[in-house]
Amino acid sequence: MPGLLLSPGVQFAQICGMKMYMVYFLYIMIKLFSLQGYLISCVWNCYRYINGRNNSEVLVYITTNDTAVLLPPYDDPANGAAKDPPPPYVSA
Repeated sequence: MPGLLLSPGVQFAQICGMKMYMVYFLYIMIKLFSLQGYLISCVWNCYRYINGRNNSEVLVYITTNDTAVLLPPYDDPANGAAKDPPPPYVSA
């Protein structure tokens, strides 16, 4: 079986030892499963977003007045002093 001895996995196992080969294999498998889980979560979030877009319900967030930023009424800035008009346009 000279072809089997030339494969990269067998050569790696012979050089580093079988225990190190198993640790390397487990590391690669954990990384692959992590990537697969991440991609599945991305697809699931996109699916929920697309289905939620067509939903007519509006989310209502209840806030207390203690934490809300209160803006001044609209009439106050509108009734303020009028600014000077800009200078007239003069062509060069």
